[in-house]
Amino acid sequence: MESERMHDHIDTLIKQQGDTSSSLLKIVDKLVDSNAQATKDAVRPIGTSCNTLQIGPKEEAPPVIDLPTADVIRAEGELEVSNDKTFRAKLDSVTLHTKACRVELADNPGRFIAGKITDPQLLIPENVYTLALHKQQSLELQGKTVTKEGEIKTIYISHARIVD
Repeated sequence: MESERMHDHIDTLIKQQGDTSSSLLKIVDKLVDSNAQATKDAVRPIGTSCNTLQIGPKEEAPPVIDLPTADVIRAEGELEVSNDKTFRAKLDSVTLHTKACRVELADNPGRFIAGKITDPQLLIPENVYTLALHKQQSLELQGKTVTKEGEIKTIYISHARIVD
């Protein structure tokens, strides 16, 4: 993740300076470890009281942390967030109060993946999600995935449309 990239970058800078000792890298590792909980605490509101978090003035185009990214930060282990992708899938279930769902991707039938619907349309009666679920129609989903070792663990759905 980001801490590993920073660690690698600092390692390169240390080597460029001719310092072959590992003392600076040990300090960096300790800083990363000691700030892990603070980082998790910082993203706690995302998904409960807000949808995104931006640190810094808009004029400087700071990074925006969304729900998939926040969930990866809060998780233990090596997870990665994709850019927006489009998928063809069928919904197996939808839980309105948590906005959770189970998705069967068209290119992997029989495997059901956890999903989170971030699209506000979900809460409108007779929306595309509940209609497709009721009629067992395929959807074209747009969203981000969270993967572990290349395998999709969760799909965060931001938009959908019925395709059949």
